[in-house]
Amino acid sequence: MLFLEMKAEIEQNRKALFSEDRDAYQAVGPFVVSPGNRPLIWGDLDVEDFEIRLYAEEVRWYTLQGQALAVASPVDLVGYCNDLFVLVTHTGLVHDLRADQLDELGRIQYRLIEAKMWAGQLYLAAKQRIEAEKESPSRW
Repeated sequence: MLFLEMKAEIEQNRKALFSEDRDAYQAVGPFVVSPGNRPLIWGDLDVEDFEIRLYAEEVRWYTLQGQALAVASPVDLVGYCNDLFVLVTHTGLVHDLRADQLDELGRIQYRLIEAKMWAGQLYLAAKQRIEAEKESPSRW
């Protein structure tokens, strides 16, 4: 896709989502893993369920109860999705997961891909990073 076409498409997407309301966001999630499966999927029993919200200028992570967890740039979201996808996939591979655990793992992987896709649809810098990954697919 040519740069100007890519930029125009992203501007159109941003206008449709963010132009009417400064507090508007695109939510991705929820990222939910049952408590007993958290160590097997996240590698950590204490990870809370969360969602990712893509705002006009930044990305925020929230618990499902609405507590803010983190703030990052859209480009950082792309890297986060890449790294977390590799981590949960590796964690899943080293454990002998049951069907229900594989289902939860698959839902987390799907949500990570969804978050990365939305970043590419709403932020030019994120789209450029995704396109650069296609040129040198050493990350995932």
